[in-house]
Amino acid sequence: MAFGKANNTGRSSNKHNGNRGDALRPPKGQQWIWHTQEMLESPAWQALSIYARQFLGALEIEHMNHAGQANGRLMATYDQLVASGITRNKIRQAIEETEYLGFIEVTRPGGRWANSNQPSMYRLTYFGTIEGQHGFPPTNEWKKTTVKKIAAWKEILKHKRRRSRGSKNMFGSSTIETTIVPMEALP
Repeated sequence: MAFGKANNTGRSSNKHNGNRGDALRPPKGQQWIWHTQEMLESPAWQALSIYARQFLGALEIEHMNHAGQANGRLMATYDQLVASGITRNKIRQAIEETEYLGFIEVTRPGGRWANSNQPSMYRLTYFGTIEGQHGFPPTNEWKKTTVKKIAAWKEILKHKRRRSRGSKNMFGSSTIETTIVPMEALP
């Protein structure tokens, strides 16, 4: 059974005949992205939490919204991430996780400057970047993530969870220690 049209050596040229070729293409007029098999089978991808995957999905949609031209300048506000399905209190964890595992780079940290909120900017490491007239290939930092590094990350998370559980009172707020100062000691 031949895969596609034969080339001059009689072997498949990997070009599809007729409707078979159309069935295997992305839909016309639709933005699309790819994930390599190597990435999907990597320890880093396998270790992603559901929140991290949702975060990557939101950034990939933003990447497609800009026709793949704004990698490194991708923005996602907390409100946008909540609308995409991530619980607000898990957003920071998802960002830290995807950065630690090598799927994103924070190119500009967000914050409050000049009385306005500035969203962080991100780069997906598994896609190339265009800056000015120059294109740069993907850096694929996720390839450097080993099983040992993932185990270290999970240990860090475990310690963070233990610390946060220990500092909560019965109402779920942080414990605040106060010192009572006698009135006569105040200036």
